[in-house]
Amino acid sequence: MKTMQPDIGLLLQRTNDLLETLVRLQLRPIIESELSDTKKKKLYELTGGSLPIKQISERVGLATGTISQTWQRWEDAGLLIKNGKSYRKVLS
Repeated sequence: MKTMQPDIGLLLQRTNDLLETLVRLQLRPIIESELSDTKKKKLYELTGGSLPIKQISERVGLATGTISQTWQRWEDAGLLIKNGKSYRKVLS
């Protein structure tokens, strides 16, 4: 007798999609509050890429210390994940 096996890949993708939707809903107020400033919005867009903090600082117009503090606050708020010495966005 043949049983129908669910496609694990499809189930995992569906689960990831649902989790992402829940995270977006939960983080929406934080994102709106934190990214209302144009410099912080640009910083968020550049976060997680290959640019060093010095170049991000020059492009955004924020001091590197301010950027570091902002990233730490965003990590505490759940917007970023620390990856070694750098950060990456939870939502891309």
